Parts: sequence; C-alpha cells; structure tokens
Amino acid sequence: MKNILKITLLAISILTLTQCKDDDDKPDKPNYGAEYFKCKVNGVEFQTLGYPFGCEGLIFYYYPEAYLTVAEKYMVFGSSNCSEKVNMSIRIDGLEHTTGILDFLEPAFADSIYPYYRYLDMEDSIYVKLETLVDGEMKIIDFIPRQDGSSPYGTFKGTFHFTLTDSMGIDTIRVTDGSFRFDVPQIF
Repeated sequence: MKNILKITLLAISILTLTQCKDDDDKPDKPNYGAEYFKCKVNGVEFQTLGYPFGCEGLIFYYYPEAYLTVAEKYMVFGSSNCSEKVNMSIRIDGLEHTTGILDFLEPAFADSIYPYYRYLDMEDSIYVKLETLVDGEMKIIDFIPRQDGSSPYGTFKGTFHFTLTDSMGIDTIRVTDGSFRFDVPQIF
C-alpha cells in the first residue's frame, strides 16, 4: 500500500513538472508599454477617460504612407475625457521620422503642427473649439518604428506644452507639463 502511494505521488509530481512551460508566466501577447497622454490645462490635471464602444480615451494615428484622403506622414495623437465632453489632440502634417525639439510655430522636421482643444460649454450647450496656436513646443524622445509584422510595436514618446486661443482671441488655455507615450504598430 505504501509503495502504491509513493508511486502515485511520484507520478503526479512528474506529470506536474512536465506540464510547466517556460512561458507560462508570460502574457499571450507582448506588453508593449503603458500608453498615456498627460498634461495640465490651466494648471489642472487633464484626466483621460474613455468608454468602450463609443468614446476613445487615448487617440493615436500615424500614416507613414498616404491612405485614402490622408496625406503621408500625418499624425494625430491625444486624449479625451468622455464624461466631461473634453478632447485634446496634437495634429502634425509631414512629420519626419526623427527625434529632437519641435517648435510648433516654426517646425524644423514637420510641415505644420496644429493642436486642438474642445469642450462642452454646459451653460450654452455648445462646443467651444480652441485651435488658434499662440505658442508651443514638443520634445520627441523616441520615435521607433515597428521592424516587421511579427516584431513588437515601436514607440512614440515625448513631452510638450502649448497655448491656444479661440478664433476671436477671447478664451485662452495653457497646456503645460505634457507627456505622452504610444505604441507604433506601423512599419516604416
């Protein structure tokens, strides 16, 4: 009886050990990194809040090649707070694949940069858009493409600040302490 018990325990131990794989503790898909878009708007922390199936919290699109009506090297990235009906993005035309300081008024390695901020004025129940650029700057720390279809995603990471006003110059916002990181699924 003791031998049967020992043999059974030994068999269970062997089966358990042979079922373990090297990658059992790894996720099914790679962890590409935490994506984020953070900043302060007039000194107040901007909160990203999206809803599944209706409102994206984080926004990142990059087109290294032209696609339908979108020009090549067009990028837009930003964030939304869906519950407060606020969204902010930075749109860039002709962005070259490089790192460094990018002045929004006189971009060295992009054709144009135009940030956008929109919020719902609860009193008047209208959306207010601010997209007239006063000043701004971005430091691109990483702009790494994906190598091929089976490799991990690349990275777009940096910091920013800018000032926008409405078309009449009445309403102005200052966006400070901005930072971002997004996965880049494209190969270029």
